[in-house]
Parts: sequence; C-alpha cells; structure tokens
Amino acid sequence: QGQQLIKSPTLYYLKISDLYRQEKYIEADRLAEEAIKKHPYNTDLYYWQAKSIFSNIDDYIDRDLNLRLIIELYDKAISLDPDYFAFYFWRGSAKLWLGDYSGAIEDLEKSMLLKSFYKGDTDSFSKEEENIYVIKGLAHFESANYSDAISDLNRAFDLGFKYLENPLSYEKEKIYVRQLLSKSFMYEGDYSNALKNINKDIISNPENIES
Repeated sequence: QGQQLIKSPTLYYLKISDLYRQEKYIEADRLAEEAIKKHPYNTDLYYWQAKSIFSNIDDYIDRDLNLRLIIELYDKAISLDPDYFAFYFWRGSAKLWLGDYSGAIEDLEKSMLLKSFYKGDTDSFSKEEENIYVIKGLAHFESANYSDAISDLNRAFDLGFKYLENPLSYEKEKIYVRQLLSKSFMYEGDYSNALKNINKDIISNPENIES
C-alpha cells in the first residue's frame, strides 16, 4: 500500500494541502506543478495549484498573468470534470478580478445551476451558495447592472452572508459588500434602502470611513 501511495497523486495531494494550510503558497504551487506533470488527469491537483496561486496573487509581479494561468488551470479541470460546480465558481472569481464580468457571470450562473444537484436534507454547500451570489453580485456591480447586483447581494445576505471565504476576497484591501449593496440602491435612486444598508455597514464595520 505504501508503494502504491507513493506512485499515486494522493501523496502529492496531501503534501500540497498541508503546505497550503501552512500558508506556504509558493511551495504548494511548485509542488502542484510537478504533480500535474506526472498525473495530468487528476483534477484535485489543478484545483490546488490554482488555489495556491489565488492565495498569493498579490505577491506576483504580473497579477493578470497569474489570473490567466488560474483560468487555464480551471479550464483543464473543467474539461476533465465538467459537472463540478466549484470549478466554475473559482474560474468565475478569477474572471471577475481580471475584469471579464460577463464571463464571470456566465461561470457563476453555471456554478449555481450545477450546485443545485448537491442539495440534500442538510445542505453542506450553503456557504458556497452565499459566495456564488456575492461574486455574481460584484460582477453585476462592476458592470453597472445595479438591479441585478441588488438581487444577488440581497440573496447572499438572506442566506446569512458575513464574509467571503475566498483568497481573492479583498482580504488585503478589504471590500465591504454591504457598502456595495447600498451604492447599488443609491445608483438606482432608492435612497431609503441605500441609507438602511449603509447604516448596517457602519454598525458592523465602524472602521469603514467611506460608509
């Protein structure tokens, strides 16, 4: 069994995920790249390499180049497993940050559709559903589709959204999602709801000067 483990992608997967949890993202990225050369049909390896690059994106000189690499990795993962919703969510997130808003929305809608098949009596993917709505809402906001942004962001908050579990969630330059919801209402001319939401953001994020 030990020999089989060494020859399989499982050992790589365990090592990469361990490096990732230690926040050694560059090492995890390099090991995943090595593993993919040996096991090009294992989608987990593409996922972990892309995730490692995501988590360290601001430390790369050419951010956009690495976002394109992430998209290519998920392109490959999707070609191998076209029915897994998370691949579309992550690729859509990369497209959002790259400025491809229509591409992001298309991927996120596909992700939501596929995710519906994972529902059960206890939906273990509820957090992912919140995140999909948030990312889609951000893509609509950046596209100036404010009514769609309001719909998606409201839905995320209805589901209990508090923070985005995504390496590109502006953790290093924090984004206030409730503030964007308020701005969307403001741009739509609904000042009452804009004020209601911006007051909620001030309560939950008193350090947010812009709110």
